[in-house]
Amino acid sequence: MAKKKEEKELAVKEEYLPSEHMDFESDAGMGFENADSDAYSIPYLVILQSNSPQVDEDEGRYVEGAKAGMIMNTVTNELFSELTLVPVEYSRRMVEWVPRDAGGGYRGSYDPSDPKVCDLERDENGRYVLDNGNFLNDTRYHFVLVDKGLGQTEPAVIALTSTQIKKSRNWMYAMNNIKFRNKDGKMFTPPSFSHKYSVSSVSEKNDKGSWKGWKFSMLSVLDKDEAYLYQSAKLFLDEIKKGAAEIMAPPAETSSQDSDVAF
Repeated sequence: MAKKKEEKELAVKEEYLPSEHMDFESDAGMGFENADSDAYSIPYLVILQSNSPQVDEDEGRYVEGAKAGMIMNTVTNELFSELTLVPVEYSRRMVEWVPRDAGGGYRGSYDPSDPKVCDLERDENGRYVLDNGNFLNDTRYHFVLVDKGLGQTEPAVIALTSTQIKKSRNWMYAMNNIKFRNKDGKMFTPPSFSHKYSVSSVSEKNDKGSWKGWKFSMLSVLDKDEAYLYQSAKLFLDEIKKGAAEIMAPPAETSSQDSDVAF
């Protein structure tokens, strides 16, 4: 197994060695000069459910090998039973949706403190309803960096709503509760991307039905060999702070009324 790993690492390294006719490093970035934030899409990580079109072989959006409980990358359609990642940034938005019986569709989002939405009351279904009849989903966005191994990372977003909001709160509490002591003996909270986490799905149910929900488990603090994760997370956070990532409508291949993020 160790020999195969070494061979794979060697293959990856050799792939980017410059040659007489190709020098990827010297030409880095060429071809992307005119690409703005609207030209890219950050993958949205979703958990497939039993009624997701991606798990139905008779559906046009079927993904080979897809099963309920798997995590899917909405850009590449890659499937995972578990992922390792570092959390980078958190954002809460009130996302506006047209009811399904009125055609459905995403209509933007609001800051929770926006006067238009902060005083709304819930209807009999527990949803915040606007004067136009559309409803708001309280959505917790977690911008994360997926560790793909061999020094490779990928930005992604996880959106938690409804029953999963408690998972978001618990995860945020766990991250904020991590404390280190500096050389002067004072305690401080390290950045959210100081630790890596395992992400998978778990079966859940209530009196309204059953579904697959998120499971977040702390793995460990990043060590010196994982500095690439830390530095990549800082770069990703910098892009987010600059406003290079914005919340947009979900791509057609998702099966739920959640929102996506473009980059």
